[in-house]
Amino acid sequence: MSNPESDLYTDVRIRGILGRVYHCQATNRVVGIHTEGKFAGQITKAQPVSANQLKRLQKLNKME
Repeated sequence: MSNPESDLYTDVRIRGILGRVYHCQATNRVVGIHTEGKFAGQITKAQPVSANQLKRLQKLNKME
């Protein structure tokens, strides 16, 4: 997450809950962290991202 090559997306809906997502360009992995609700502050995703998922994130601010 602290990698300078990472892109940060704020105000992202992660399965319907507000959060932020970091995308590392070097590894093509995303990490999602909820910022509201009972899971606030917890990592919710740490996985590779497909081209379609990345486009959806960039366009709609959603991770499903």
